[in-house]
Amino acid sequence: MNCNEYREKHALYWNSGPVAGGYPAEQREWFGHQQSCPACQEWARAEYCRYAGVNPAHHCCLWIAYYLARPIETLHQGPNRVIDWVSHWDEYFIPIAYDGYKATRIFFCPWCGLKLRESKRELWFQKLYALGYDDPSERDWHDLPAEYHSDKWWREGGA
Repeated sequence: MNCNEYREKHALYWNSGPVAGGYPAEQREWFGHQQSCPACQEWARAEYCRYAGVNPAHHCCLWIAYYLARPIETLHQGPNRVIDWVSHWDEYFIPIAYDGYKATRIFFCPWCGLKLRESKRELWFQKLYALGYDDPSERDWHDLPAEYHSDKWWREGGA
């Protein structure tokens, strides 16, 4: 199977299980190609991100986007996510399993090593104070304009 055939059959096989207790030969061939072709592995990760609503182009590398799209990599992790992103502040965190929620903010990507973008937390507060919100992160949260609940305000607003 070549890469074009793999990608054409992706929608058919990517999330399907065995049929009648086994995998058909064509599906085994498709899976074999995926296991042996780094280019198709990367392409499939990007497709998974887009399927989950995460745009890989909005992050420093495909890996960080992938783990945002698929926060639980294996069942053995339990509910512990690999990485978190607070989109409205553009901050990344590594969650720490503890009673409740704890996390450590990171400044460099753990996969590609690039420096992550500067936080937009202070700018977020400044813009919302200017709009008349006195407590945007707590009491006013549900009253904020929808774009301030995501990265939309800084992506489209030119922050």
